[in-house]
Amino acid sequence: SLVGWRENCVGIYWSSVNLDGDSFVADSMETKLLFPRVWSNPADGASSLGYHFDHFGMACQTLFEVSTFEQWSDVLFASTDITRRGQQPISKIATSNSFFFHAWVVLSCFFVLQLVIGVLVDAINQKSG
Repeated sequence: SLVGWRENCVGIYWSSVNLDGDSFVADSMETKLLFPRVWSNPADGASSLGYHFDHFGMACQTLFEVSTFEQWSDVLFASTDITRRGQQPISKIATSNSFFFHAWVVLSCFFVLQLVIGVLVDAINQKSG
């Protein structure tokens, strides 16, 4: 069931599937369990810290993980569901957010490539004297 706003995220709900969308017991036998409603950020980032932009440190961590291509598509798809503060995500409502992540990947790739080339050239220059 849709919650809509943070203020409505209270109580419990019935679910017949786990977080991966698989049935708890078997596909042929619907088994429902009660779960508490929780308002939280995604907790399945590459570093197991999750990913969000709620504060500067985690924003830097998230952008670093995106630039290393480690589960960057998860962050990309989650960013397209962003609505207003305190509102439940809506699937693909802000697809324009994906342009930022594509630009970030391209620019950070060039930056890292320049760093690697610079270190290699510097090491070769030190060896050759």
